[in-house]
Amino acid sequence: MGDMIIRRSKLVAQAWQTGALETAARCGADALVLDAYYTIPESRRAEALAALTALANAPKPAGLDVLAWIAGAEAAAALAAGLGSLLDGVVVVVEGAEDVQSVDGILGSVEERKLLPPGKVQLDLVLGSTRALA
Repeated sequence: MGDMIIRRSKLVAQAWQTGALETAARCGADALVLDAYYTIPESRRAEALAALTALANAPKPAGLDVLAWIAGAEAAAALAAGLGSLLDGVVVVVEGAEDVQSVDGILGSVEERKLLPPGKVQLDLVLGSTRALA
């Protein structure tokens, strides 16, 4: 198991928001979360994923972790397309242990295909409801 990462602040911006990387670096956020799911209307999620993919190889400001907020079901495609030099990991809403195991398996497969060490891709979980605690 890797080291636990504790972040004091995360700046959440929609994936297509121009200047989000620079803003996060200037304001001292520990992490920037590029949202392609949570605040995005379902009708625009494909556009948000495309924007995320377009940013995949953008230069990353020093000291800033960059995460993508994606749907668990879209994790494999989003990570395969968007995990370049920019992204350190993903934020995913989960409803239970099965969701966690599914996303972990997807991350492991992506790490293997991209020749990354196991556990390299960070995983931040958001509990979607109290059912996730049962």
